[in-house]
Amino acid sequence: MMTQTSQMQHFVSHDNQQIPYQLFPARAQNGPAAAIVLWYRNADLKEKIAALGLPECTFFAIDFTPGTINAETPDGSSVLSLQSYYFQQFIEHITMQHGLRTQDIALMAHHECAVVIAAWMVDYAPEIRSVTLFSPRFLLRKRDLLLALLKKPKAWNTLRDLRYTSQRIFRSAFAWPTPTQLVLTQTDRRAVAGTLMTFYANLGSSAKTVLMKPDSGFGCPGQLWDRAMLAQTRAFLRLHFSQHHPVPSLFDSWQQGATWEEYERLRMPEKALLRRGYWMLANFALRVLGHCSSGIRIGLETGFDSGASLEYVYQNQPTGKGAVGRAVDRYYLNTLGWRCTRQRKHQVEALIAMAASLLAQQGQVVRLLDIAAGQGRYILDAIEKIEPPVEHLLLRDFDAANVEEGNRLLLQRGLNERARFEQGDAFSPADLATLPADRTLAVVSGFYELFSDNNLVLASLNGLANAVKKGGYLVYTTKLWNPKLALMARVLPSHQKGAFWLLRRRAQREIDQMVKRAGFAKVTQRVDGWGLFSVTLAKKVR
Repeated sequence: MMTQTSQMQHFVSHDNQQIPYQLFPARAQNGPAAAIVLWYRNADLKEKIAALGLPECTFFAIDFTPGTINAETPDGSSVLSLQSYYFQQFIEHITMQHGLRTQDIALMAHHECAVVIAAWMVDYAPEIRSVTLFSPRFLLRKRDLLLALLKKPKAWNTLRDLRYTSQRIFRSAFAWPTPTQLVLTQTDRRAVAGTLMTFYANLGSSAKTVLMKPDSGFGCPGQLWDRAMLAQTRAFLRLHFSQHHPVPSLFDSWQQGATWEEYERLRMPEKALLRRGYWMLANFALRVLGHCSSGIRIGLETGFDSGASLEYVYQNQPTGKGAVGRAVDRYYLNTLGWRCTRQRKHQVEALIAMAASLLAQQGQVVRLLDIAAGQGRYILDAIEKIEPPVEHLLLRDFDAANVEEGNRLLLQRGLNERARFEQGDAFSPADLATLPADRTLAVVSGFYELFSDNNLVLASLNGLANAVKKGGYLVYTTKLWNPKLALMARVLPSHQKGAFWLLRRRAQREIDQMVKRAGFAKVTQRVDGWGLFSVTLAKKVR
């Protein structure tokens, strides 16, 4: 059994960590490039790779688990989400450094590592060849959480993170089309078979399989492989490297499927008597608190999804009537959704700066467009950090009050000579047709999430695309997940008078497919520390 020679290399993460990985070059290149990424901890790595018997494949081995890198989150956000972001950076690095496409890559991971890979699959929607997960350690049921706490009473934060992330994965696995092999042990079957088979059933892939193996193997150093499992895994990898697996369109998700069903349940009146009472009490409490908290009052008056409400959240300065009002307002501004909203703002700013840098490298100036800018403060904050300065800025919003406030901000910041803020409907074909066709960067942040209908969103994207020159960029966002969707739909008023803030989650792959149809190719992506929002940069390619 010949082993492949390894080379130790590294890449630099967003937080300037030098993260090592091992490269095992292919011994025999018989066709197109094929790479297998292993997220693997154990010392017997070379033996495992040799046992797979795939000399035509290049192998990469990486480990982002705590102890190998500094993966702390001082703000209490998900460590697993941070690890999946490290993994995204690693994939971007090896595709650029080693001349690979994501379509050339298969993944293999085990135990807790497999959970991070699963989170990466649903959050970043990569186009890869296949995924093999060995005994993923999902934690879904409260009973399993309590049993785990009895065994590890000091691991509350880790277990809570694992359960939260598992819930996100299970709710979004429908948008996972990648060929997937789930490898389980006899122990898995006895302990968590129900959870793992629910995950398998939820997977949207039409090319998925389950293997049962003895209580030894990939995650167990020093133990022998099961030969039958080896042969099946090798055949699975080779099969999906040799053929293209079509990815189904998610365009009709607004009319059928998991997020539509979730949306319809929230749209219907609450049936359960106790739940109805709970929501009535929550509505009453919100209106009482609105008398002392400025943020809640603005949400009640203009809608919690309005531009005015978002501007207040971005400023993050608690105000209210007296010390109690300020305390309530501070609690309100620190709720999970608003913390993630502020993180989304910072990520939008970072990708705007990245797009400006890429345009400068191409010898292009920044002519920026936002068709639903609210009051525009977040865009103005972003362009202050761009060098060279933005040549021209065009902002639009449907709300006349937002346009008036936005023009006041332009004048206040001395931008009125190279910027314009005008009223316009981001869904109106007539309004979109009046956009100048000289834009090099467009931004749509926190807007498409408010509308379930994909026909509206795609038409808007097409109109926006007509205004962006080939080689220009688009920054866009989506809402991947929110554990408080029911509260929003039953209690929080929206900007549409008389309606609650009812949202349909839009999977990353769903919005990516529409952006691709509009003529853009994905460049990079960010996800906040709790997995609620994503921010993506795409390039106009046609």
